[in-house]
Amino acid sequence: VNMVSGTRLKASLLNLSNLNDRGKSFGKLVIDLRHYQKIIRSIVWANRASYGQFFGARPQIFRLGGMDDWLNAGYQDNRFLPNYSAPDQVFNQEFVTNLRGFDYSARTGPRYVLFNTELRIPIVQYFARRPIYSGFFRNLQLTGFADAGTAYSGTNPFGLDNSSNTKPVALAGNYFSASVINFRNPFLVGYGVGARTTLLGFYGKVDVAWGQENFVTSGPKFYFTLGYDF
Repeated sequence: VNMVSGTRLKASLLNLSNLNDRGKSFGKLVIDLRHYQKIIRSIVWANRASYGQFFGARPQIFRLGGMDDWLNAGYQDNRFLPNYSAPDQVFNQEFVTNLRGFDYSARTGPRYVLFNTELRIPIVQYFARRPIYSGFFRNLQLTGFADAGTAYSGTNPFGLDNSSNTKPVALAGNYFSASVINFRNPFLVGYGVGARTTLLGFYGKVDVAWGQENFVTSGPKFYFTLGYDF
């Protein structure tokens, strides 16, 4: 289980048009490239690069951070982002994972870029010289991983028009205002170790990760999740 090899690419283009109000139409482009390289025997080095972008008149948001099916999930701020003007912006938001070391919604924006790398070692299979009848031990993997990514607005993550690097400031009792550009590192980096296997018919994962934001490290943060792959 979860012993993938080879290369796979997924590209999707979605367009939603409101026939009554063109101002509520939008599109979404997502490209996801993965390569699983067999190192020796059953040890696999898994890599992933992913990019997504909302476009069109209606603003929609990617929320980067955390893992899929995170049982002890946490959010960077509120479960619902502020400044929503209609329910469709809640329904069409998209969570982007995995970015371990951070909570859900650690970065938000209409574009995202994400990189993952993971070394998967099926520890019992690697050393066994006979059939393994226990699903728990047969599917047991130890992993080391690193994730890096950001969600942003503007032309690119390092651009001056990236909203995460720009902070509006009110001056003189709100009579004047200014925008402060802080030039912080827009990318979040997470790294750590984990284990995954089947238990009671479910494929579960346990990960411990440290997150680095603007060259400051925090953690450890624990993840208990269900599901396969990244």
